[in-house]
Amino acid sequence: MQEKGNEAPKKIRVTIQTDDKTNSEMVKLSNSITEMVVSPKGNEIAFIARGEIFVTSIDHKTTKRITNTPEQERSVSFHPEGRQLVYASERNNSWNLYTTSIAREEEKSFYLSTTLTEETLLAGDDETFQPIWSPDGKQIAYLQDRVQLRVYDVEKKTSTTLHDGSRSYSYSDGDIEYSWSPDSKNLLTMLLQKQRWTENVFLVAADGKSEPIDLSRNGYYDMAPQWSWNGEAALWISNRHGKKSHGSWGSELDIYAGFLTNRAHRLFQLTEAERDEIKDEDWEKLFEEKKKLDPEGVEDRIERLSIHSTNLEGAVVAPNGRTVFYMGSEREKFQIWSHDFYKKETKLLTSLGGAGGSGSTDIQISEDGKNLFVLAGGSLHKIGTGDGKSKSLSYASEITFDLAAERTEMFQHIWRQVREKFHRTDIHGTDWDFYGKEYKKLLPAINNNYDFAEMVSEMLGELDASHTGCFYRPSFNTGDSTASLGIYHDWNHNGPGIRILEVIPRSPLDLIDEKLPAGTIIEKINGNKIAAGENHIKRLNRKAGERVLLSFFNPADNKRWEEVIRLISGGQEGELLYRRWLKKMRQKTEELSGGKLGYVHVRQMNDSGFRDTFASVFGHHSDKNALIVDTRFNGGGWLTEDLTTFLSGKTFLRFYPRGQSNMGGEPLFRWTKPSAVIMGEGNYSDAHLFPFAYKTLEIGKLVGMPVPGTGTAVWWERLHDRTIIFGIPQVSTIGPNGNYLENTQLEPDIKVANNPEDRESGKDRQLETAVKHLLSLPAPKPWTFPKGQ
Repeated sequence: MQEKGNEAPKKIRVTIQTDDKTNSEMVKLSNSITEMVVSPKGNEIAFIARGEIFVTSIDHKTTKRITNTPEQERSVSFHPEGRQLVYASERNNSWNLYTTSIAREEEKSFYLSTTLTEETLLAGDDETFQPIWSPDGKQIAYLQDRVQLRVYDVEKKTSTTLHDGSRSYSYSDGDIEYSWSPDSKNLLTMLLQKQRWTENVFLVAADGKSEPIDLSRNGYYDMAPQWSWNGEAALWISNRHGKKSHGSWGSELDIYAGFLTNRAHRLFQLTEAERDEIKDEDWEKLFEEKKKLDPEGVEDRIERLSIHSTNLEGAVVAPNGRTVFYMGSEREKFQIWSHDFYKKETKLLTSLGGAGGSGSTDIQISEDGKNLFVLAGGSLHKIGTGDGKSKSLSYASEITFDLAAERTEMFQHIWRQVREKFHRTDIHGTDWDFYGKEYKKLLPAINNNYDFAEMVSEMLGELDASHTGCFYRPSFNTGDSTASLGIYHDWNHNGPGIRILEVIPRSPLDLIDEKLPAGTIIEKINGNKIAAGENHIKRLNRKAGERVLLSFFNPADNKRWEEVIRLISGGQEGELLYRRWLKKMRQKTEELSGGKLGYVHVRQMNDSGFRDTFASVFGHHSDKNALIVDTRFNGGGWLTEDLTTFLSGKTFLRFYPRGQSNMGGEPLFRWTKPSAVIMGEGNYSDAHLFPFAYKTLEIGKLVGMPVPGTGTAVWWERLHDRTIIFGIPQVSTIGPNGNYLENTQLEPDIKVANNPEDRESGKDRQLETAVKHLLSLPAPKPWTFPKGQ
């Protein structure tokens, strides 16, 4: 500071009040397990929670923390002898492989161990993770750079490449699954079908000396490969027979087995009486004579094991080959089923809560086949295979973490993930190293996840890309939630009460017997007067679904009366407002076109969006001459192929039974008449790709305003602190000219804007222009019918 008349400045003391900085904190690990593996001895389970490895006893309430690092660990696997773990950890700016062993010989289990020894197995610039011990304990399978399957020889300390990754793509870390054969000579894994983004199940030799062999050989999605029938059958999950979404992705799943020997297939095909002749203790003896595997002939020995498709979460076959156990999810419940192949008997063993969330799932079976171990809803369960009795496995729930160090590592992980997985190697020309260093400087000033997510979002914004950002998503059960009366009220009303301008159609006040004219006043809620200028919204907090008494006054006739209604949520009100808008758009189209055109709004690019579109088109407009397809305000999804196929139908025959010419023809489930698409600045993601495809395929004209280029596919990764989520746009799309669709604006064929004055008056120039365009098209040539018939 420099005082007046004094040339020499002097220092002054400035005190700035800031939030407290935090060091280590106790964190509760409730329902937060993301991975598990049962020990070979069957007495303990290793699991990962909050990016740390723990081992807990199956029979006792004893848990041992194995790792204690700010970095995250993944993919833990037991050595066959049970005294060593191998896992991946993101340290020193790379995913590396580590082992931890029980140090003292007299200690037999991890959960009771006192001293552990960690060693580095593989470390370097190459990303290495998902390690799995071979059954003989001599090798470890792992992924290098996410797509290349390799095997590490523990004694020689060398690695062998099993496939080069040219037919492998990892969308989200951990989505490429593989498993060892019991004799440690082969692995099952997933590889891309030729020129298709779908996977089949392949067999690969552990010595890397032969080409992978496709076992499932079909055009469906096959996943989760594992071995069964003593190594003579491959088990996998597929959507081949399950019910599929009408549009977009999504389908029920089934369990399949591809038998690698005729012997195993014959045993599977035994009758119940024949199988009952074989004692379980003699089952292993049937496989003592080793048979050469015949992977080339497996196509003729594929069996569907599940008798009903479901939302499958995992499956295992009992060691005696008699029963398959599987976990499905239905209506917020995980259901554990068993199916006896020989009795043809399917039973529901038990149900568990926690379905419908974002947690990981897994199901494993004990070596004696008596118990299942299930990860569901972030918790561990032990289930008897005979009686279905379920027991929750407890573990230490409060653990100390250095949250500041953890946030630093999460920041580094996000920065690295973008560098490794962003859809273009040039990262849109962004100097990513520079921004990583600059934003990292802000970390010491951040002591909470909300600010952390905001800062990371700012950094991700430097990418000039769609489908990215960082979000803090904690779980609060006590937050505000305002209910709704289902009305438009007059904000300019200065007197007491709430003055109604309009009752939203199908809202609670629209369903009462006494219709409410505009101008009606709500004077009281539950007998309490509403004062002039009072914010009545406070009275509706956390009241959705509750009954309330409303007192009304109509100034036009001085009438007073009361009604009891059930309040609705804000989401329910939003749905009613959408239906109100949709009805008005249909009516406008009907009026403007003289009843000649139909109107449909594609609200979402998903299965429900397609079903609503299909129902609206054929339920309301099958007799119209043309169709307006409105995609404005659509935030995307995955529906482009379904919509373009639906709208590009060409009639190739007509149904013509005797005496009836009103049955249409084929295609029966596609629109075969002209159409036009309305789009706007708010179209995003797949709602950008659909009008692009519609224009490229020359199905019809685009009407409206330019759409920003947002044509990428994203992985929203939830970090080991499960409240933090961020997005990586990692799959590019390119058009026929070889240009990226991301950041390439899509221009309409007929450009027209809706200005603010139009919106205020209820005028929709884009709809009017689309109607005018379709009415100007020549009438289609009428179908020729036989004469005199």
